[in-house]
Amino acid sequence: MRSYKKEIYITIIGAFIGIILLLGIIDKLIYNFSIKQEINKAKLISDVVIDFRDYLSKVASCVHSDCKTHSIFACTPAYVVNKVSKTIRDKNHFLIRQVSDDYRNVHDKPNLIELNAINYFKKHLNYQEFYKIYTSNQENLDSLDKKYIFYARVLKIKPSCLKCHGDPKKDVPPQLYKVLIHQYGNKAFGYKIGEVRGIIAMYIPFKKVENFFFNIMLFLVTIFILVFIIGTLFFKRVTNNIYSDIEKILLHLKNKISKRKFLKINKRMNYLETQSLKDEVNVLVKELKRNQKELYGELYFHSTTDLFNRNKFFQLDRKYSLIILNIDKFREINNYFGIEIGDKLIIAVANRLKKLKKERKFKIYHIDIDEFVLLFPLIKNKNELINITKDIISILEKDYKIDNNEISIKFRAGISFEDKSYLCAEMALAVAKEENRDIKVCEDVKSYSKKYEEHLKWLTKIKKTLKENRIKPFYQPLVDKNREIIKYEALLRIIEKDGEVISPFFFLDIAKKTRYYLD
Repeated sequence: MRSYKKEIYITIIGAFIGIILLLGIIDKLIYNFSIKQEINKAKLISDVVIDFRDYLSKVASCVHSDCKTHSIFACTPAYVVNKVSKTIRDKNHFLIRQVSDDYRNVHDKPNLIELNAINYFKKHLNYQEFYKIYTSNQENLDSLDKKYIFYARVLKIKPSCLKCHGDPKKDVPPQLYKVLIHQYGNKAFGYKIGEVRGIIAMYIPFKKVENFFFNIMLFLVTIFILVFIIGTLFFKRVTNNIYSDIEKILLHLKNKISKRKFLKINKRMNYLETQSLKDEVNVLVKELKRNQKELYGELYFHSTTDLFNRNKFFQLDRKYSLIILNIDKFREINNYFGIEIGDKLIIAVANRLKKLKKERKFKIYHIDIDEFVLLFPLIKNKNELINITKDIISILEKDYKIDNNEISIKFRAGISFEDKSYLCAEMALAVAKEENRDIKVCEDVKSYSKKYEEHLKWLTKIKKTLKENRIKPFYQPLVDKNREIIKYEALLRIIEKDGEVISPFFFLDIAKKTRYYLD
């Protein structure tokens, strides 16, 4: 076992090592951040250049100039972007080029680095950008440091590009084709939409980034060393004096609070600071105790009726028979009388159930605003549980007097006995609504599970065929008594991928029950 003083020394050494590691992490983060900032800047500039190219490709054909000193390609994207790139280069002090491996202008010929980037984009057609840090000026480019960031943005053929780079027989106007052949020769033709035409290449000097990075790190290292030295001196002086008080608080937290016994600390502290800490802990303990009670209430009780809610219901691990009671068309009642009266009606229903609970010995869970679950000890007799349900419904359906309004309501029920599942009872309730019945039992609706499964399968198929445009109209001629066609009857069919035609008999009724019918 180590001594307390030795432990302090180890802590100090560990803290020093931790600071070194932290500085290393900060160093890496700032370094990566600096690079990311430059990449984002390059990306923004390339976005501007590409957007400018797109704009020019759309308006170039509409621009006419009588100035004979202008090149005939003065408004083309490639020509103008080279001029814009020069402006950007002069303002931002880094090299920007527009290059292609199938160049027309010799100034657009790529170097080895740029050619590698072009080949990268041709292999990875979904990628839009590429960057890499180089530690030497491999291509001896002007105005570049030994270390720089190379950033490339791919240029792909768009419909507007085909006029100059497409198939000469189909896409390039004959007069323009003659001009291009005369100016550049038979180069850069035959491209298709989406193919890689070239790149916007940028060379970003790294010297300023590194200087900025070095100054920040020097400042941070100085601050950390000073803080460490001063902190160590104070730590050694104060630790021995406050250790006993902290130990009292820690022991209390360990023995009481960690075991969810929210009791106040009654032991006396030696210092004002630790006394304040103790007071704060006691305030926190009091708040935790209050929050624990509130959170339990919010988590497990319904806010309207103070009955156990859905969360509490699904924590049950015992076996029960259950009844799901649903107020029929409660939304209409709520809309007509208003939310306030609707809530009062729900509370009145809950109060009747509480009275019945004393007589019938069941548990109540309020799982939705208009839905309650009643749990009974396992009842194996189906008719017995049905009769109990009818008795409860008959009492609940008696008129309610809410703020001078006499309100009548109806209930529907789904029943699961002999420890059937809640989902089965929910299905029984759904079937009761669909068939306009008051009560349905779980075992009577087993066939519906296959029906619902088939229903969901067709819904999925309808959605997919709509998306893929595989629902087609068929036109059946209608003839008169002379066998002459007088009109046509339009019939919808689903066309499967293998060509099979599916009749609306299988899907039309299902579609009518959903929004897909309108689509």
